[in-house]
Amino acid sequence: MATTFNRFLIMDYMMITLALIFSLVIYTDARQDKTFCNVCRAVVEEANWKISQSDQSRTIQVGSFRVDPQGNQDIKEKTYARSESHVEEIFESICDQLHSYAEMKQDDGTTTVVRTRGRHGRELQIDNYNLDMTSGKRLGYQCQNFLEDHEEVVMASLQREDVEDYELLICGRETAVCPERELRTPLLQLPEVTDEDKSETEEEPDFNMADTEEGDLIADNFEDLMDQEEKDEL
Repeated sequence: MATTFNRFLIMDYMMITLALIFSLVIYTDARQDKTFCNVCRAVVEEANWKISQSDQSRTIQVGSFRVDPQGNQDIKEKTYARSESHVEEIFESICDQLHSYAEMKQDDGTTTVVRTRGRHGRELQIDNYNLDMTSGKRLGYQCQNFLEDHEEVVMASLQREDVEDYELLICGRETAVCPERELRTPLLQLPEVTDEDKSETEEEPDFNMADTEEGDLIADNFEDLMDQEEKDEL
């Protein structure tokens, strides 16, 4: 009887352990999917910005230079900005660009990512946001992990010139790391620091201890102490 009871206890223990392991795996996968979603969106953001900074009028010839039996070559003109060679060049350092991002906790408890360094060296307002300023390197590592599985499809999608929403295509449909409803809201862009903001930061309060009651009291006590020392010397 005792042996049977022990067997039931062991089975219950094993079932509870398996349930906990299963729950932990689901929780870990969910967190990874959320991180990959944020990373994917940042990668697309950075790649598209780099592409937008390229000369859009520049073209290159792509295709096969081999001559077919009719004496023709399958060569086409393509915009250099979204060419394979340019996208490959961008992706050589794309994960380093995520060091300029930080995770931000939103009011609903979810986490997103924002760029904390402005383009062309512009300063961004970061004081009024719940930012993890130490997360940049971690996002860079997650970027590398993400691209280990998805680099080929991400790069191929960025070379297409007929896409209206690259985030939706890449992060929602091709890699499926983001739910499409989440992609309807664009990533938050932190506002730039204005000259007015800088002047307010630089202005120091005109504080003079002597103008306060506490300052007067300290000064009086100091004078009394000096008078007493002079009397003692006499």
